[in-house]
Amino acid sequence: AGGERGGHAGHSAEGKDEDEDYSKRHFNCSPMLKDQILSSSYFKSLLSIENVDDLVEEIAQYADTLDVYNAGSNTQPSCFICQAYRLFTMPKAEDLSEVQSILDYPHSAVVRCVGFVYMRFVLHPNHLWGKLEEYLFDTMELSYSQSGKQMFSTVGEYVEQLLIRDRYFNTPLPRIPVKVRQILEKELAPLHQYRKRMEANRKTFKGKKVADMPVEVCIDGKWVCGLALELVGRLSTAKKLRVQLDDGSDVNVHLGKVILRSRSR
Repeated sequence: AGGERGGHAGHSAEGKDEDEDYSKRHFNCSPMLKDQILSSSYFKSLLSIENVDDLVEEIAQYADTLDVYNAGSNTQPSCFICQAYRLFTMPKAEDLSEVQSILDYPHSAVVRCVGFVYMRFVLHPNHLWGKLEEYLFDTMELSYSQSGKQMFSTVGEYVEQLLIRDRYFNTPLPRIPVKVRQILEKELAPLHQYRKRMEANRKTFKGKKVADMPVEVCIDGKWVCGLALELVGRLSTAKKLRVQLDDGSDVNVHLGKVILRSRSR
């Protein structure tokens, strides 16, 4: 279900590739929050929505905050968290390809955030990096209200905060074991540098024939040589490069993890 996208970068935080059984998934929030959601008249109204496409329309129309609670309350769950919990209770939510359509929704960052929060509360910590890593480079603009102030961010920065913080607004997030957290921190440490390189590379590769360009790419923390084959996705928005490594294998690598090398090397 869902699959690992992006070659070597799809490994879990502990280097294991086994798929999780999402039919046995749990929404790992406090019993109090769960009771508040289930008691909410708005959540009860969501039970009439039976497919992801209709839920996407609902989110786009009614999600007015990214917080777990409505403004000025610590007992009334927001439309946003109710929508994330409704996604969890939907019959096909164990099929991650259904959730993928929310994560990749092109028209609203807030819709996508419902999917990311769902993943953070449901996924086993070992699988967070493999499922969310590619979204750390997402530059879609995101605006939301927090404590009465309008905040501006990107989808990539939002996903980063979900991975590094132990609270979402004022609500505890599922605990990440020390060993997994150390791996996440190591992976996230060069993220700012990767993002800057990605923007520079998008300009470098834009409109160019990239085939057979000699490159070095970072895979599992190591730089390896290869030849660029093509940009992945639409030219104007492509953030990945398909590369043939010197060992003959092909991988899709984020542009932030690509360095051009001279042909003489």
